[in-house]
Amino acid sequence: MNQDDFSFQKVWQSLNKDVTEEIITFWLANGALPTREAAAQRVGQVAYIARTDAGQIVAVTTVYLQANKQLNNHFYYVRVFVADSARRSQVAIALLRKVKSHFESLYQEGMLSPAIGLFMEVENPILKKFRNEAVWPTTGFVYIGDNAKGDHQRVYYFDGVRIN
Repeated sequence: MNQDDFSFQKVWQSLNKDVTEEIITFWLANGALPTREAAAQRVGQVAYIARTDAGQIVAVTTVYLQANKQLNNHFYYVRVFVADSARRSQVAIALLRKVKSHFESLYQEGMLSPAIGLFMEVENPILKKFRNEAVWPTTGFVYIGDNAKGDHQRVYYFDGVRIN
């Protein structure tokens, strides 16, 4: 499988009841979240989903606004969860590109204040070991250090951002 084997659906702030239930079921079936309640709380943050040709969800991105004390600015924090069956398919990279492009456009249109970029904490030990470039060439996310748990922290600044 590669990323061309999937379709991508932007659902940011436009989820309907059926897709909401489908995402919650996907997370629970794949052990992404521990309870239905946790999944129901997070589902409003979903930005994009990836599906197989048969329509089955294999990956989900969530995005939420948060202040980052270390960088003294607000960012949209990005999480990507990919089902085991699609982990080596590059679907996560495709989703990150789509999130980046969409949120970059929103920023350029003046719709993301106060966020100045995207932020992610990489927990996956395989990614930390084998995707250890300072700047990820496929997405432009830059390594800025590790958090207290040892997760890689990466940031992408929107074009034209000025630091206050």
